[in-house]
Amino acid sequence: SQARWILPATGSPLRDMAEQLFTGRGILRPVVSVEYSSFHQMRYVIAGSQLIGLLPTSVALQGEAQGDIARLSPAERARFAPISLISRQDFEQPPVVRQFEAIVLRAARDLGQA
Repeated sequence: SQARWILPATGSPLRDMAEQLFTGRGILRPVVSVEYSSFHQMRYVIAGSQLIGLLPTSVALQGEAQGDIARLSPAERARFAPISLISRQDFEQPPVVRQFEAIVLRAARDLGQA
């Protein structure tokens, strides 16, 4: 927690999860040197600095594949509550909403969450 960190902005879901990872284990919250709202911007700042950050797996894998960041795997995996998708059923959803729902459901099935 005492390293220099780059994290999403205060109040964002990933920032809250990151802080819970530390406080849930009785560790002080990380010292945040930089806050960003874009994961891709965070990736490039991490690549060009000595900062540590939390990124979605897809973004971290891109950086690792391009050789500009190294992923660190924790000894203990974090467990978070599932993310829900809620939609109204009393009227026809626009095609873009139906397509988004299908993508989310497919991703959940791939992750064993649906």
